[in-house]
Amino acid sequence: MRRLCAGLLVLLLLAYAGNAARVGLANTAYFQARFLIDKWQRDPSSINQQNFQQASETIDRSVLLVPTNPHYLLTQAKVGLWGFYAGYRTAEQLEHLEVTYQSAVQQRPNWPETYADYAWYLSSVKQDLPGAWRQLQLAVHYGPFAADTLETVMKVALNRWQDLTPVQKATAYSWLAKSMHTATRNNVIALIKLHKKEFVACFYLKRQGNLSPELWALIEQQLCLPE
Repeated sequence: MRRLCAGLLVLLLLAYAGNAARVGLANTAYFQARFLIDKWQRDPSSINQQNFQQASETIDRSVLLVPTNPHYLLTQAKVGLWGFYAGYRTAEQLEHLEVTYQSAVQQRPNWPETYADYAWYLSSVKQDLPGAWRQLQLAVHYGPFAADTLETVMKVALNRWQDLTPVQKATAYSWLAKSMHTATRNNVIALIKLHKKEFVACFYLKRQGNLSPELWALIEQQLCLPE
């Protein structure tokens, strides 16, 4: 009996050690992919075929090792979207992301980043602006001051600005004001400059942004005054 119990204990320990090693390898690959995504977010021009392939391979490894982890799934989708942005992936190659986002939403329905990224996918890859707008609203609902979420929300809104209704544009301005209170402020300001929306953004933020005098002074210096 003792030998049987000892044998079972050894098997349990081996199973635990094997699972821990599998999760450890998955986490290592995940953080490697996230490092590259963060680099691309800071400087979109830094994505290239080599580091995109590296990110794809590492996050695919994470998902292979732990297929149901929502962080891995969402990161895999992010890598795919960056690949689409850079021309390394086609819309057809990203068809499977529909299921990925829905799975992530089911697992964590209060996770704003999923809705924001889903909106990015629907807007850029599927050309489904009504569907994307619904996801943007959910993203802001669940993460009204989540920095990464608001950055993606503003990226989607600014990319499709000419297609938005006046009501949607007014809503996007309110999201812009929220983003000014977060750590993503500089990135959003860069997006505004990229899309040449400095004048209207400054006009709105000064009059209806509900910003403190100190915060407005910083934003005015970064966004509104001639360089």
